[in-house]
Amino acid sequence: MRKFTRVVLIFVAAFIAQMSRGQNGTLTLHGVITNKANHPLEGIVVSIKELSKIVITGEDGAYSFKKLTPGNYTIDISGLNIQSHSRRIILNQNTVLNVGLESSAKELDAVTITAGGLRRKISDLPGSISVIDGRTIRESGAQSLTEVITRIPGVVAVDEDGRGLKPNFGLRGLDPNRNRSALILIDGKIPNGTMYYGDPGGYYMTPLQQIEKVEVIRGGSSVLYGGYSVGGVINLVSKKASAVPATLLKLNYGSWNALTAEVNTSGSNGKFGYMVNGVRRQGDGFRERSQFGVNDLTVKLDNQIDATTKLSFYLNGFSENSETPGGLTQSQYDQNVKLSQHPFDHFTSDRYTATISLDKQLTEHQQLNTSIYGNYFKRDWFVSRKKSAASTSFDTTVAFIRDIHLIGIVSDYQNNNPIGNLQNNFVVGVRLHTDRLNDMTMTASLGNQEVGKASGYGISASLIKEVYAYNTINFLPQFSFSLGARYTSVNYKKKDFTAKNPLTNNIGLDVKSNSDAVVFSTGLVYKFNEKSNVFVNVSRGFQPPAIYWALDANTVSYAGELNPETSMNYELGLRTQPATWISANLTGYIIDYKNKFVQVMTPDNQFKVWQNVGTSLQKGVELELDLYPVKNVSLYGSGAYQDAKQTSGNTKDKYMVYAPQLTYTAGVRYSNRLGAGQFTTNAWMTYVGKQYTDLANSETGTANGQNGPIYAYHPVNFSLQYQLKKWGFSFTLNNVFDERYFTKREGAFWEGIIPMPGRNFMTGISFRF
Repeated sequence: MRKFTRVVLIFVAAFIAQMSRGQNGTLTLHGVITNKANHPLEGIVVSIKELSKIVITGEDGAYSFKKLTPGNYTIDISGLNIQSHSRRIILNQNTVLNVGLESSAKELDAVTITAGGLRRKISDLPGSISVIDGRTIRESGAQSLTEVITRIPGVVAVDEDGRGLKPNFGLRGLDPNRNRSALILIDGKIPNGTMYYGDPGGYYMTPLQQIEKVEVIRGGSSVLYGGYSVGGVINLVSKKASAVPATLLKLNYGSWNALTAEVNTSGSNGKFGYMVNGVRRQGDGFRERSQFGVNDLTVKLDNQIDATTKLSFYLNGFSENSETPGGLTQSQYDQNVKLSQHPFDHFTSDRYTATISLDKQLTEHQQLNTSIYGNYFKRDWFVSRKKSAASTSFDTTVAFIRDIHLIGIVSDYQNNNPIGNLQNNFVVGVRLHTDRLNDMTMTASLGNQEVGKASGYGISASLIKEVYAYNTINFLPQFSFSLGARYTSVNYKKKDFTAKNPLTNNIGLDVKSNSDAVVFSTGLVYKFNEKSNVFVNVSRGFQPPAIYWALDANTVSYAGELNPETSMNYELGLRTQPATWISANLTGYIIDYKNKFVQVMTPDNQFKVWQNVGTSLQKGVELELDLYPVKNVSLYGSGAYQDAKQTSGNTKDKYMVYAPQLTYTAGVRYSNRLGAGQFTTNAWMTYVGKQYTDLANSETGTANGQNGPIYAYHPVNFSLQYQLKKWGFSFTLNNVFDERYFTKREGAFWEGIIPMPGRNFMTGISFRF
């Protein structure tokens, strides 16, 4: 990690040195965007209409355009919670333009998303979009994405250790376990997971501190993004270079010696831009055996080669060293949630990622975006166990040693040439991706031993080929129609040098599997006016099998090749802002799943194998609501009612696992000028209804804690911030009423109930210069 950091910093220093030589004495336009209380506004889009130049303000509200020629220009300003503003200026010298804006409810046209690297307005898309912006992330006091993502309706976040170190997100009734039914991307293109389709879930989560905002895109997202996005794709928009050089230092300290230290420095001179973000998280955890330490370093470099060409680099290094306390029996949970029955379990990982992207404006109406990405991930997990139920001590260790290599290229071409007098937007894209997993199992004869003999070894590889096309045409100013299709081919192969063929008893396995799918999406958007529209979407989705299901020795021998799960998806929604004090998004959906993967016993009752025999139906309603009843006060809420049930098999009409019927978040926010700074406070409650952890919907929990229901929980949180020009102070109190609850039951290696923290606090200080 130190060597990687040294190389990265040398690279950054070289870019910054070039920046100092990048000025050529042409005109500049810069300033600060604030609200009427003179508080800087982040995430505001400032554009020069005649030049098609766009910048986005950072936390300090600053923006800057450089290397401009004299002339008359139109400056357009738009963003979340502000009324759009337009101003004509005459630029004949270096100019400072500071603008104070009126607050309003959320404006549909102001928020854009990243789809395949291309920015588009929410109001143009025939599907529901939910956004958690940077302000919301900061004001929540959250230290991980798990803590804040439940503000998006229909999302279930299952924390497996109370620290938010691993992704477990479920969308619209799909299983959240290790994120295997949801696709997480960085900047709309780069896989966050350790693999793409082979096993997209796993063991790494991008630190919240390097995320600018979070988007969940539904409604035909399988066409734009591929498999594992039937419920929606979670897009993490990474932080960018600020318009003017700035450095931010943050230090947070809280319960159980939790510490988060962050350094962020960035700047741009119009030609070169840089952003460096370093994060250290550590703590004792609220349970025994739950100490952890995480390091993350992210570097983004932008080079505006000319007026039409931009070259960008994204570099990231990450390491984790943590204890894994595992689950609890029912009696342990009742006695003391801080206990652990795993005295030696230990997890370490290292991850290194690099991406190079080229954005090329081919003509006025044509754009090409290409990214090449690579990723290396290494993970060691040491699990101590008793050899038998009669053992009185932990007398064996099983270690799972994995390293994963992946590389891919994704490219999108956009053409928005009008067809006659009709506005039109066409995009076609391709992705080629390959990854390899080296998987070794090690055993040792002592419970606390991390050196032993290899007991299993296999190599798995994936090759993914995808192509898609999507077109949106506006037949009338109020009416647009979208149509798209995507073809995906997934090739798996595996060599297992220690597995036994169940039919021949021979040692060793060399198998291959291939599955492909064609999905489509068609949608309509009708705009009543600039503040309200209705949309409908019909699409076909798919989800390929995980590689360890498709190439399991028993499945290959008894069941044969697995096909992708498929779904028909229907969505109807309304986005409206009938007045400046209210905005709402209402969406209804149906997901009809076929070919579901289920694990069944072979006819001879010898082995469990995976088959495509299941069906399910997920349907629900989602609501997002923002109210501004009086000055400086806002009320916000989001929620979902869903009915996610199996529709075939022995457990027909039972609820899907981890699919609560009702979830919601409701809160109140107050913000006002106080002295020389801005004071903001939030209070909110998150409710998650009853869930089941098995397909039979068992109502009674087992003594070992591994099976049974998860009862409804509703923690209340409170936060306050005080922001001066340079200094900032924050305080967060989580689970204010010290509610006892848990979010997960697990068999196998976790062994039981996974409890969540009681009342805890986090306080922080920041300084900007």
